[in-house]
Amino acid sequence: MQQRSHAISGVSLGTSREVHSFHFGKQTGRKAYIQAGLHASELPGMLVSHYLRELLQQEEETGNLIGEVVLVPIANPIGLDQTVLTYQMGRFDLYTGENFNRYFPDLSTTVANQLKGQLTEDGSTNVSLARDVLKRHVDSLEPVRHVDALRKILLSLSCDADVVLDLHCDCESVLHLYTHPDNLDEVMPLSALMGAQVTLYASEQGNSPFDEVSVSFWSKLQKLLPEHPIPTPTISTAVELRGQLDVSHRQAKEDAERIVDYLRLQGVLEGKEQVYVPQVYHNATPLDGTEVLFSDRPGVIVYLAQCGDLLEPGDAVVDVVDPVTGETSRHHAGVKGVFFARQNRRYAMAGMDLAYIAGEHSLRSGQLLSA
Repeated sequence: MQQRSHAISGVSLGTSREVHSFHFGKQTGRKAYIQAGLHASELPGMLVSHYLRELLQQEEETGNLIGEVVLVPIANPIGLDQTVLTYQMGRFDLYTGENFNRYFPDLSTTVANQLKGQLTEDGSTNVSLARDVLKRHVDSLEPVRHVDALRKILLSLSCDADVVLDLHCDCESVLHLYTHPDNLDEVMPLSALMGAQVTLYASEQGNSPFDEVSVSFWSKLQKLLPEHPIPTPTISTAVELRGQLDVSHRQAKEDAERIVDYLRLQGVLEGKEQVYVPQVYHNATPLDGTEVLFSDRPGVIVYLAQCGDLLEPGDAVVDVVDPVTGETSRHHAGVKGVFFARQNRRYAMAGMDLAYIAGEHSLRSGQLLSA
């Protein structure tokens, strides 16, 4: 194992911040990139990374690591240090107001223009050529703001990976995954191993989150250069490790073991034949089929359904109670699906998102993610 440090430029005078990456194996074979804490207030993935490092060291020492793994246990030291009145504000950059997991640069057009005249009729060769060009363009980025410098570091470490796992969590939720439709067949075994109760897919989630950019680069390149074969070599998914308070040694160790099993299935580690993949809990559902229930008034939030419940249209999900007027606003499910995420606060402002239900049919368009 090698530990490397990557300085984040653009920080305030007299201060410094670094991203630390841990590198296992050799730069041969398939490469996996795993990061945690891009939303720095989401801690379960950081503890999972702690156990992943131990497991990967063991696999490396025993010779079972036949590929390369890059692990970034704290992907956002900027957000990790944003504590306001004891509350950690790790989702949005306090300087720019931007969500740390949005606005990753799309370099597909730039790379496509440079590849014209270089591609062959061999898909694997074309992937290697595209990755070389992409890597050079990522490394040549000259960010001014610290949030963009952070994005450059993470892309530089991950842009040539075959497997990209971005570890997150929700406010309160069951384990669920986000992925690109091109990756569904490869991601569903991970969903089964992790015991996910929902897997959501979308070609465009909105505002270029990290996990989407890692794979959509290839789908866009295929459209820009249709005359040459360009496979989709990257499997990318955001793994939502339940809720923010779901932090325990036992759970983190189990999650780390399941991720290692997935790396075996993907040929990064030896022992693929030893992995038992259970039956998946569910069929994948479109992200634009997710019903979001919003509060129409301020008040006290009282949940009537629990995360993981399979709801039918008309089922009561949540009340918002005004203790001054005595009025209660009850919100019901409009679709059949798994109630997979909700707030961990219990006071609502008007317009606040309260509940997420994974429906099977398209309902929405435009920006599909929350702020």
